[in-house]
Amino acid sequence: MNDYKPSGLIGPVMKHGALGDTYSELNQMDKAIENYKKAAEASENELLTPYYLKKLAMLYENQSENAKALELYKKIKSKYPNSNESLSIDKYIARAEAR
Repeated sequence: MNDYKPSGLIGPVMKHGALGDTYSELNQMDKAIENYKKAAEASENELLTPYYLKKLAMLYENQSENAKALELYKKIKSKYPNSNESLSIDKYIARAEAR
């Protein structure tokens, strides 16, 4: 999958998101973080970008990097207020602030 070179607006997002999921399942968190970042930055997409930002933030929380997680949660709330992820983002913000 690393060798696959997708084109378009969605392909690169999906590739890096899938790689992030794979590395996360393999407990290779540094590679998972790297790929979730790439997925979130690959395209400004109202559906996929906040989804991968949230996955990245949750992984940061899991790694006790709460300040980074909080920054991403706040980014979702401010930049993607109409996304599904934004609907429940306040509880994630509160949790990250409490840690």
